[in-house]
Amino acid sequence: MPSLDAGMNPEQPIETAALSWILELPRDLGLPEDTAAAVATMETAVPGWEDRLDRLPDWPGHATNAVPFRRLRFRRIRVGVGISSEAALRTYWQLAGMPRLTRLRHEALLKFEAWRGDKEWKTVCQLTQWYLGDSIPDLPDGVEVDERSPLRTDLAQMLEMLDLWLQTYGWIAEEGDIGAIALHDLPAVVPWFLQRRSSSDSDERLLTGTLPIHGRLPDLEPAQGDDWAAYVASRVANEGPDAYPLLTPMLMLFQAQGHALAGRSRQAVIDMGTAVESVVMRVIHDAMTIRGRSKSEIEEVLERRWRDLFNRDLLDLFEVPVGQAGPQHSKWWSKHYRTRNEVVHSGARVSQDVAMSAVLDSADLIEWISERLREQPDLAPLGEALEIKRLEPDDDRLA
Repeated sequence: MPSLDAGMNPEQPIETAALSWILELPRDLGLPEDTAAAVATMETAVPGWEDRLDRLPDWPGHATNAVPFRRLRFRRIRVGVGISSEAALRTYWQLAGMPRLTRLRHEALLKFEAWRGDKEWKTVCQLTQWYLGDSIPDLPDGVEVDERSPLRTDLAQMLEMLDLWLQTYGWIAEEGDIGAIALHDLPAVVPWFLQRRSSSDSDERLLTGTLPIHGRLPDLEPAQGDDWAAYVASRVANEGPDAYPLLTPMLMLFQAQGHALAGRSRQAVIDMGTAVESVVMRVIHDAMTIRGRSKSEIEEVLERRWRDLFNRDLLDLFEVPVGQAGPQHSKWWSKHYRTRNEVVHSGARVSQDVAMSAVLDSADLIEWISERLREQPDLAPLGEALEIKRLEPDDDRLA
């Protein structure tokens, strides 16, 4: 909670507010209502609220005289869920060979189950942050919310608190499928409300809205498919990844992008680092093979420290002097590889922006590697192998 302004009149009551987001968790925790609600408090005096903290917005039945800062509050509810997919029923019902009466009974049963549905338990978490005086945010009336709005930035901080809670709970309870959540694990739109009081004796004012947190909205309109992408995907699936040695790390980098978009920032950075390491190791291996180096020589090189492989051996292939590779190479090493090490070796947390920047700069680095390879006549096929996504339907490299 922001500290109070030292110049604030202690006789003047301070306005307080509580901003809450409501999230439906992807897994029911099975906890009774309000079990062990996580509360972060701040020991401070708030003018006009002495002995009236029960009037703080969304703070009934408080158990401490400290001013609340953040809180996670869990509740459960049982809601309906459909158990039969109408799309699957209409698309892949292969009942033509059944006797007519059996088929009609089967269709009727599936339709009844889809209509009736079933019930499932859901755990819903209320994430609340309190504000005092001038720190109270001005929130929009519409659905367009700026990326710098406290609705987004403070939600990100609350999600870090929730992730830490969930990871600890899953660890202690030995529930391996309970842990940090990604944005795509949550509904696309999150309801929020802001409660405000100008003093402990004033009436509460309420402002409500909804916040889109990711782009995975219901498919209300048909998507535009890509026939060529489907052809390449089918070919790769049929032949297996070994037929396209450099494809696996490229898919890993694309997966890292998906993790970053979904809010799984740490996993995005880990996959980003693995993808770049795999590309560099494979390029060095294949380039040395093309140039007639012996198996023992190749193994000796690949056993060197990663620092030497990235900053010396890779550049030797391109006949680029050490330290003169350009911004794509140097930026990745000085910035994103350091971030990767902090995540892998220290468990550091990273923001979504940092993760996405690492992924995009890694794609630029691989493009730079591809360009340098294509400048070498004997290594040009390796450079082209990194460009499989850009092949056209008439390209003979997939013939």
